[in-house]
Amino acid sequence: MLVPIWAATWELECCQLEAEAGKEWKVPVAFRPGRDPWWVTSYGATATQEQRQLGIARLDATAVEVDEDFGQQLMTAGPISFRAETGVRPGPIEGRLSLDAHVDPNPFRGRDLVRGVAERVQIVPLRFVKKTDRVMVPAEQLDAVEARSTTQRGDVLRWRDEGLVDVDLLVWLKVGD
Repeated sequence: MLVPIWAATWELECCQLEAEAGKEWKVPVAFRPGRDPWWVTSYGATATQEQRQLGIARLDATAVEVDEDFGQQLMTAGPISFRAETGVRPGPIEGRLSLDAHVDPNPFRGRDLVRGVAERVQIVPLRFVKKTDRVMVPAEQLDAVEARSTTQRGDVLRWRDEGLVDVDLLVWLKVGD
């Protein structure tokens, strides 16, 4: 099973959970329903249909345990376990799996880990523009760049005349047989 897992740059830098193609990667993961990435839904950034489809996980999920106090549940889909909000119903689900090492409290700590071998790493550049003198917001998703490791993100991060380019990362993890 090939599983797409999104990772934010800041989270990799904080927790040192870098991924490299061909090597094992074990990370805590959360599921967020929906087809569009956060930069489209939260900020209205532009992205082509092909870019929007990148990294969508389509899973047949089973609820394993629910923690109503925190509004979270532990789910499985084949060989992977992940956290999701309690509103996500078991059965066919579609959305994005993301590295989520900073959730607290996490009633499922250690059981929401996905382990596998990183088959592919993609750097997904986002062009940011100034909204105010002090605020930059994502305006456009650019085409993904193939990489060997998440550490190569520095090659893409840079200022351009039209604004800052930052990145999200997508690791394609081979899990199970």
